[in-house]
Amino acid sequence: MSITGDAGSTGVKTGIAIADLTTALFAIQGILLAVIAREKTGRGQLIDQAIQDGQAALMSHAAGNFFGTGTPPGRMGNRHPSICPYRDFTCSDGSLIVAAANDSLWDRFARAIGRADLADDPRWAENAARVKGRDELEKEIHRTMSAKTRSEWAEIISDGGVPCGPIKDISEIAEDPQILHREMVVEVEHAKTGTLRMMGAVTLPPPLLGEHTDEILCNLLDIGTEEVASLREKGVV
Repeated sequence: MSITGDAGSTGVKTGIAIADLTTALFAIQGILLAVIAREKTGRGQLIDQAIQDGQAALMSHAAGNFFGTGTPPGRMGNRHPSICPYRDFTCSDGSLIVAAANDSLWDRFARAIGRADLADDPRWAENAARVKGRDELEKEIHRTMSAKTRSEWAEIISDGGVPCGPIKDISEIAEDPQILHREMVVEVEHAKTGTLRMMGAVTLPPPLLGEHTDEILCNLLDIGTEEVASLREKGVV
């Protein structure tokens, strides 16, 4: 939160449970590596994963900047700390992210949006100067891009060879042609609630409490369901 949000704000959390989700991914990574190690060495592995450790690792370049300069990075909204223009710009119907990550892409971007005057202005020829004067430069870009829609600018800027993309809400994502083509919106049947529409590569619904206990015990103990039932009657499981 110390690096997320607009300058001067008190910080903004991520819109999803980033700590929980990434810790789960790190744990899965550890499990898979342990399986590979077991196949190669015949020995098991201890997987030690803490939520805070995972979040510290995700600091990546922000932590690198601190270690290199001794100054903790602050909040910059959607701006990139060392590249300009690399942020969202307001169009007539929403916002579009533009990633003009080097001088060549900047030149293409400025000309694509009809601002050859900015491309030819020696003040903006190099990234370091654009970063230093970003307030003035971004004001000009915002003024230009407010005249067209996200889709219009996305086509124009993409045709110019510059990475860009609209900021979409969940309803737009759920209807996005590429998301649907990749089958990232799925429907599964739940025992209590019926059909559930979910996002992601999901094949099973959220389980009921204890729904898979017998199946797991059968696999772990290499026994049948009748034997599991017998163990349950005896209070063993």
